[in-house]
Amino acid sequence: IAQRAAGKAAAPAAGTGKQGCALLLNKLKTDVKLSVKRSDGWQSSWSIGAGGQEKVCVDPGTYTATFTASGLPGNMAFPVTVKGGEYYEIPLSLPGN
Repeated sequence: IAQRAAGKAAAPAAGTGKQGCALLLNKLKTDVKLSVKRSDGWQSSWSIGAGGQEKVCVDPGTYTATFTASGLPGNMAFPVTVKGGEYYEIPLSLPGN
């Protein structure tokens, strides 16, 4: 599982109290890539293997989150507002998969 960060400012290390976090649970039979881009230009991405999980923590702010699954056409992108101290468990799945 790889994490890459680029942009104006890196997010603090995972686990700091100011960040919002999510545990992504990949229920798919393929790898999933999550890319996030904050409104100030900071961006990062994580890869979650088939059947794997990844804890993702970022600073509070407004982001565009984009999910891409290996071997499946297209992607899914949506706006996300993160508040400090939030924690979610998010299963990644598709009907029939």
